[in-house]
Amino acid sequence: MMQGWYWDYPKNGCNSYTGSSWAADMAARALAQKNAGFTMMWMPPLAKASFGDCSNGYDPKDLYDYGQRSGQTGVGTGAEVQAWVAALAANTIYPVADVVYNHRDGGDWGRQLRRPGLRPQLPQRCRVRRFPGNALSVEWQNALPAPAGRQ
Repeated sequence: MMQGWYWDYPKNGCNSYTGSSWAADMAARALAQKNAGFTMMWMPPLAKASFGDCSNGYDPKDLYDYGQRSGQTGVGTGAEVQAWVAALAANTIYPVADVVYNHRDGGDWGRQLRRPGLRPQLPQRCRVRRFPGNALSVEWQNALPAPAGRQ
């Protein structure tokens, strides 16, 4: 597994950096990472952060927005993050998300509850699946039925 970022990775518009996003840079390096023998990529926190686009992501404001709704996060735009994941998949590298659910910092709780199919207020259970090469996938499922009117 490769750690796909470091603490002060360059973020567009932060600390005088202007250039391509981290997601775009890493997507361009996927083939080299495969050739180096990596089969899993530990990705940085992708969620929109309270500190803004210069954040390292450990202050998530919206766990369900990785740039596809707000335009971008410190990692890149939603399209760039999707392209990074696609580049990993094309090179048989499994993405591993860095997510700490109890790290919450702001956000519009009511707005999140109105999103179809998302019920973050419910206790969850996870299902772990093993893939060829011992790669793991963790899928979170709601442990309780949705409250009335929240289907």
